[in-house]
Amino acid sequence: MPAPQPARPNPSTSSTKKIHRLPTWVFALAAVVSIIVLLIGLAGRQKQRSTEVVASVHDAGGELKLHPDGTLTAPAGFTAEQLTVLAAVLQDRRLPVPAAPDASAALQEKAAAIEKVNPQAHLLLAALYRKAGQTMAAKRQLEQLIGENPDSALVRELEKSLQ
Repeated sequence: MPAPQPARPNPSTSSTKKIHRLPTWVFALAAVVSIIVLLIGLAGRQKQRSTEVVASVHDAGGELKLHPDGTLTAPAGFTAEQLTVLAAVLQDRRLPVPAAPDASAALQEKAAAIEKVNPQAHLLLAALYRKAGQTMAAKRQLEQLIGENPDSALVRELEKSLQ
């Protein structure tokens, strides 16, 4: 009877099997490339989004454009507070309701100061006069805005919001 031969180790189950690992820099490079692709995609979306317009009116010597993300493109010379008022009017498609009587005097002063500096800012002036409770002054400003935008449905909606 032949003597039993010792069992040979199976190379596939050997504990000395070598594991091939990729160098760390390959993963770092893949991460950097992924981030760059993501940023390029986001930049493209941002550029596309900023060219879309939700509402547009010619006023103050230029074009007021409200974008889907709520930002407003407007001619130079408006403060951040004024841009907020204009964006709200264009977003709501109506002039604001009158404020409390004690606030209306301050709003009237703001509107008068703006009218001296930028008498062509008809939409802003109409909004401030309306909020100050000065409906006739707001209507006069809207009439001038209609003259600059005779075919604008938005301006007609703003005019209806006074009634």
